[in-house]
Amino acid sequence: MIKKIKFTTLLIFVMLLILTANAEYVGAQSSSDNYIFGDVVNLRSEPSISAESIARLKIGTKIEIISKTEVIYTQNKLSYNWFKIKADIDGKEVSGYIWGGLIAREAIVDDFDGDQSDEILLLGITSGSDYSTKTAELRLVKNGKIITSVKLELIDNYEFESYAGMKKIKRDLSFSIRAEVLSDKINSFSFVRIDVEAPMYGYFPNYFYLFATDGSSIFQIASDDSECGESSAKKIEVKIRDPYVFIRTFKYLIYDGEGPGETDSQTEVKEDKTLKYKYNGRRFVAQ
Repeated sequence: MIKKIKFTTLLIFVMLLILTANAEYVGAQSSSDNYIFGDVVNLRSEPSISAESIARLKIGTKIEIISKTEVIYTQNKLSYNWFKIKADIDGKEVSGYIWGGLIAREAIVDDFDGDQSDEILLLGITSGSDYSTKTAELRLVKNGKIITSVKLELIDNYEFESYAGMKKIKRDLSFSIRAEVLSDKINSFSFVRIDVEAPMYGYFPNYFYLFATDGSSIFQIASDDSECGESSAKKIEVKIRDPYVFIRTFKYLIYDGEGPGETDSQTEVKEDKTLKYKYNGRRFVAQ
């Protein structure tokens, strides 16, 4: 018999699975720095779209966030705070305000094409919906210009309503987005993995994407947006053996050690499948 387990126990277990899935593949990690995601962004004198523009920041410009304001602006069904930031423009430090929707959620800086000059992969949210999913974009940027991009669906932070007794309560849900470059290559392609984990009790949306990029193009190889329910978890392993990419997915049921015949907490594998993709000279094709 499967019993409910405490949220903290399940969350720790899920995070252990995530770490285990990535332990073998340590590559370039997503940057802790912040970058401009919008094509060309006005730096404002005040946190308002009607305020004076004091500078224009190109996509990929590195910024430092000074503080988050209380001012919230909504555009394309996306609601974010305004931030006070500073940046270097042609050797001159400038500071001002930009809307949070114009800041990349994740950034990977790497020399993907081997020309001794870094490109930047930026992941940002471009539009919202009436639900938790939002349209995101992975943009490949070089010298302040978008070389190419690809769209994907992601869970982003959002607000939902719950009830405590007869009182309605609004809660903000925080999701973790992690992007990384895997260490192995095929031909001239690097592999970018994006995972989104949603720590919600009873319902665990999980998004996985694998992309290939050579510094001038980017395309999606595979994706998985299946979810885990209460007392369950999932992990995905990626292995690269030229010219193949193997993606193995595990789904678990988690027992808390209190059911018949159970002595300790344990897991039961409910799904174990492997998909194989082969590079055909142009793209990676499922076998």
